[in-house]
Amino acid sequence: GGPAPVVASRMDRFLGALPAFWKQLESPTGVLRALVEVTSRILSDVPNVRITLYAVDLWLRSVVELDPDRAPIIYYFGQGKTQLQVVGNKTGAEAPIFPNLQCFPLITKHSAALAIQVRSRLLGVIQVSYVSGGSGVGGGSGSNSNVANSLTSPGAPKILAKQLKEQGLQEAQTESLTDSAVGYLRAVCNFSASMLVQIERSQGQQLLNDRLLSAMDLVVEISKAKNLQDFEQRLRQHLMELFNVTSVRILWFDVDRRCLLASAWVLRQEPIVHSLEKGVVGMVARRQQVLHIPSISKNAIVDVVADGIQRPGGKYISGQASMLLGPLLAEVPVTRGGGSNGSDNNSKSGNANVNGNTNNSSSNTNHNDDDDLGATSAKPAGLASDSSPDGDGNNASTTTTSAATASASKARKPSPAESYRLMGVVQLLERRNRNSKTAALGFQLPGASEFSQEDQNLFQQLLRGCANAAFKTWKMEEVKAQHAGTPSSLSRLLGGK
Repeated sequence: GGPAPVVASRMDRFLGALPAFWKQLESPTGVLRALVEVTSRILSDVPNVRITLYAVDLWLRSVVELDPDRAPIIYYFGQGKTQLQVVGNKTGAEAPIFPNLQCFPLITKHSAALAIQVRSRLLGVIQVSYVSGGSGVGGGSGSNSNVANSLTSPGAPKILAKQLKEQGLQEAQTESLTDSAVGYLRAVCNFSASMLVQIERSQGQQLLNDRLLSAMDLVVEISKAKNLQDFEQRLRQHLMELFNVTSVRILWFDVDRRCLLASAWVLRQEPIVHSLEKGVVGMVARRQQVLHIPSISKNAIVDVVADGIQRPGGKYISGQASMLLGPLLAEVPVTRGGGSNGSDNNSKSGNANVNGNTNNSSSNTNHNDDDDLGATSAKPAGLASDSSPDGDGNNASTTTTSAATASASKARKPSPAESYRLMGVVQLLERRNRNSKTAALGFQLPGASEFSQEDQNLFQQLLRGCANAAFKTWKMEEVKAQHAGTPSSLSRLLGGK
């Protein structure tokens, strides 16, 4: 006979299958398909192999392409808290052989389960199983059994025994995964996990860029407002879409009356007056810092009326809803007398730091917060996190975290010719559960209603542009009212009588 056929080694099959990953570099589904293809080629000498792929990570489960004609196959672990979704062909899918998600790699006589993970983050699991006794690549177990019987027969020649050993017995030994095969599979799983993480980061950056562009469009859009009521409508609509919340409130600061005014729900009615001593909105106005409250039911300062917990008609917002608030601090020119346009002159430098303290003290919280209202020459406020304050409101992130302080310290300091004037407070209420694809990219977890750190940073940056647009609209309204000889009070500009 002719020369014996050259059988590719497992290393050759591994290197030859790797280019399958380059087909769809930007698609998580393409990476998973390539993983299955490479795995099947590595184990091409193992008969009756069945490969099942499970997506465990939230992001991965949300971005894989599903068969529209078939319902997804989902297995539950940990009392139903963890979901495993079968990816790819569901016809030959098998139930998981592993008892939990901490046992990888799991190697048994006829199966193996390997983790697709990066560090401690488990993205998915690939399960390989094979059944003895059928036909498969390399002749199957039936031919291997014949080979073994011929070798053990007493009349078998030595030369025949040697040839059968080289050609047949090696195939019979492939019915169990060797350490070499497991090593190649682990390398492929790690490579796939790294590619998936890179795709996730790329998608997350693209989503962040899209949100930044939407934020810029928002500022441009509200700058076209003709009056304060038009400004409110535009800002409310865009913020609801951008942050996916059910309610947005804008409360205006009345310098003369030292209170917050909210537009009435009915046209031509007087705005609703809220004291600066009531609720979280009052505290944000006094301290002039962004505040995030993960759960309104766990915060003692929340006021049902001032913070808008009760909707029109008597329905209340869920106690598990979150709240994100921030001050509108507009950059306004300082007059020759040392004050700023439309504000008192008693504001002192340093009164509006992130902790709301005077003389750069991090422990004194008993100063007069009213001195920070109107206009101040201090830098804009930073981020603060809710820390379950007491009933007096003296411990609501009195000392902000180091990250918040660092964020505020990097804020641009005002020039000697400008100051910051408090225009009002913007409040985002009751965040909706985003779809899992957007949520898993780091902006919000589905099933949770908290604002992510990315949301808080974007909100803080957005407040600056909104405050300047609000100040411009306010001044235009005042000038129009003066030329028309009509009252230019804030209450009148908001639609009151």
